[in-house]
Amino acid sequence: MKPANTSALLNAFQSLRLCASSPLRQLRSPAQQSFKTLDATRRLQNVRAFSTTSSMMGSWLEPNLNRKKKMAKGRPRVATGGSTKGTTVIWGDYGLRMTDHHRRISAKQLKMAEDTIKVRMRGQKYRLYKRKNCNVGVYISGND
Repeated sequence: MKPANTSALLNAFQSLRLCASSPLRQLRSPAQQSFKTLDATRRLQNVRAFSTTSSMMGSWLEPNLNRKKKMAKGRPRVATGGSTKGTTVIWGDYGLRMTDHHRRISAKQLKMAEDTIKVRMRGQKYRLYKRKNCNVGVYISGND
């Protein structure tokens, strides 16, 4: 598609000129310019300073981290590479598996799991086997 008025567009561009200062800027009073600088300084007071150098305890760009709090060790290990210990179900068809060995489950948590299974399996024929016992006392020797 060819524009119809190419000559009018060219004439408009030819009439444009670059000047060092426009006559409108010269007509402004100095009082208006001082108000403009005051307004700019007020705006700069509300803005945080940006710096590429990091401060000692972080900056406002970083998330708020509690550097004295201990970090978590990470995710528990789930061995799925052909391991059979803890993955085989001896009685029944389904089983619950702990995400990691050396973890403890309380009797309250096991009771909640049992109640949830009972609610979900209501109306079906099922039998629930429990191989693990909870509330095993964990003792630490004293300073006798």
